[in-house]
Amino acid sequence: MTIATFLALIFVCGVFSVFAGNDLIIFAATAGLMLFALLFLGKIDPVHLLYALGLGASFLPYINLEMFPLSGVYVMAFIFVLISLIHLFKQGRKIIFSAQAKWLLLFLAIGILYIAIAQDKRSSIIYCGQFFLYICVYMATVNVLNKKPKIVRALRYIIYGSIVTLLVSMMQLVVSLDSLQQVVDIFYTSIIGELFIGARGLERLGDSAAIILNRGSNISEASELVIFRVFGTFEGPTVFGSYLLLIGVVITGLYFVQIKKRRVGFSKYFSATLFVLIMGCLVLTWTRSAILAFIMASGFIFLYRYQKSVQLFSAKNIKVIFLVIVIPIGVLFFVSDIFSLRTIGGSTAGRLLTIIFALSYIYQNPIIGTGLGNYRYVQPGVSADSSEASFASAHNTYLELGVEVGLPGLLIFLLILRSFIKQAAKLIKAPVNTFYHTLGIIFVAMWIGFVLVSIFGGGLIHPRYMTILWLLAGVQTASYHLYLNDKRKENTVYCIQVAD
Repeated sequence: MTIATFLALIFVCGVFSVFAGNDLIIFAATAGLMLFALLFLGKIDPVHLLYALGLGASFLPYINLEMFPLSGVYVMAFIFVLISLIHLFKQGRKIIFSAQAKWLLLFLAIGILYIAIAQDKRSSIIYCGQFFLYICVYMATVNVLNKKPKIVRALRYIIYGSIVTLLVSMMQLVVSLDSLQQVVDIFYTSIIGELFIGARGLERLGDSAAIILNRGSNISEASELVIFRVFGTFEGPTVFGSYLLLIGVVITGLYFVQIKKRRVGFSKYFSATLFVLIMGCLVLTWTRSAILAFIMASGFIFLYRYQKSVQLFSAKNIKVIFLVIVIPIGVLFFVSDIFSLRTIGGSTAGRLLTIIFALSYIYQNPIIGTGLGNYRYVQPGVSADSSEASFASAHNTYLELGVEVGLPGLLIFLLILRSFIKQAAKLIKAPVNTFYHTLGIIFVAMWIGFVLVSIFGGGLIHPRYMTILWLLAGVQTASYHLYLNDKRKENTVYCIQVAD
């Protein structure tokens, strides 16, 4: 009841912000909502707010402010973090400060240093503020999930939230059978667009929505094909594909790792149905990077679901990669023009040019970055204005970070990924098909997928996608600490002394 009520209140606040034209009024209403939460939810176990955040992260509406972008997800996240902190202090519990949190804070510190030289300091400050919130969400999740049943419920609510956006995707597909413009009219230009994409998101899209939603014109400007791409409650199919990758890996692991005996998650029929829906939507996003990353992550799940150790670069894995990835790409290269520079338009050719530029920029400026959120100010061919929203991107998370925070910041980010993968791999050492072993397989696969999709991705900021990522990261670290506690108990030797 608490979860449903609070989600409803944020939705009301989002709808109100669409019609109210004054930032101060909207901000006051949002602040009132937060104050209400602090007064009336302070005695509630913050784990329920975690469930609400996991459930609503994929579809909570935007709070449409002009002064800065504010997502309903961030409102919920801020309240969850604050109440979690209050709850921990009241109970006198020691706060778990993981090694991963330290790396994340170090990365943030580098980002904060570059604010001083950023051309658009406002964007850099907002970027750092959002990333700090992700760190807080991660740490709060780690400390709140102190029991196995809580971890299972957290995963369930995250998956339940995906059902909403999957159903919206199915509606978009049905509407697209009439016309692609009808999809744009309903899901972009109407109140639905402002609720789920936000006023600034619509500003960034401009008149390009129809192009983004058509894979035919997106790949080749000369093509007259209409291949519709679903996008759920997200602003576009690409980031929606990355979100489906995360959820798809989790549900794949829950279903196939435990196909003989269910220990975590849902019934096999529910998991199988959800798996089919997610795979269908992932394919219909026509996001090649997310599909490729999912194939690789799923391949890891099938290879290691009965193993207790991980060797990512073994001869066996190289053979699988060759069979699953290289051969299909080679066939496509020879029998179609999908990779041909002669026929592609702005999509692939533009990506290649931005990647070449980013590499050149990092080579010339290896230490000094532009500041987080400032890539667009150095990208050639982009007329950047701090007063306008922009989708300018290097189309590669690592290269974009290299431009914005230099090689030191990029190195720290890579160490963060390495730390999370190593942590998840330790869970795999638990007995096969147990609670911890299952989660270890899932989380290593998830990070493999994220590492791969980031090769074709953008920045590290997105209210829905990144909130879900750091929630799952928090679930992983919480599971790891429970695993260590359980091992410690198993190894404890109790001595019983008999009194004389």
